[in-house]
Amino acid sequence: YWYVFLIVSIFGTFGSILMFFVYMQPKFRKLSVSTYFCAMSVSNLVININAILQFLDNYFDINLFDKSEFTCKSLHFVIFLAGPLTAWFLVAAGIDRYLSIFYPGLFAIIKKPRFSLAAVLAILTLNIAIYFHLFLNLYLSKPLRQSSQMSHAYCDGNLGTKFSIIDLFNSTVLPFILMIGTSVVTVNGIVKSRHRMRKSFNLEAQRRIQLRDIKYGVTVIVLNM
Repeated sequence: YWYVFLIVSIFGTFGSILMFFVYMQPKFRKLSVSTYFCAMSVSNLVININAILQFLDNYFDINLFDKSEFTCKSLHFVIFLAGPLTAWFLVAAGIDRYLSIFYPGLFAIIKKPRFSLAAVLAILTLNIAIYFHLFLNLYLSKPLRQSSQMSHAYCDGNLGTKFSIIDLFNSTVLPFILMIGTSVVTVNGIVKSRHRMRKSFNLEAQRRIQLRDIKYGVTVIVLNM
């Protein structure tokens, strides 16, 4: 099981790196949704690296999390942070696609890369505020015994029920609900945009714009799934 997990994680690592460089290309960089995809590729990279670290711990007893007080706090903080960030970047990309397709004039500002960058920073700041207390509550415990598997120190901490509930809603429940919602309205926006574009653009321009919107809309929907 862990070897399959390792292979998937290695492919995921390379996929995240490729995704980042693809959407950093000049022809994609000007699109607002590319900012969300680049940010998501970084958070996904962290998640895949964590899976590789878990494999090393299980099979080779190489545990970087328990090496020091700093790694205990910082690595757990980064891992807890990466999961929700990926989910929220997907939600932001879904909202971006829906508003761009269905209300291109009313919400023209969201098409600007600066706006999407500001949204990414806002999501990052909010989640840092939620998980920053891990630096305060996690600590490197002392070994319980000297002649067993517990002979090494391990990362521990009483995070409490309140944190578990907040993490559940922030990383899973709310993003999941919003992903479903944005996927549904994006499909609806793609269908309805066809009729609106026919009134405003010539056939060739209409085909190019609609094809682009459909591609990015479908990409967001597939990623949400």
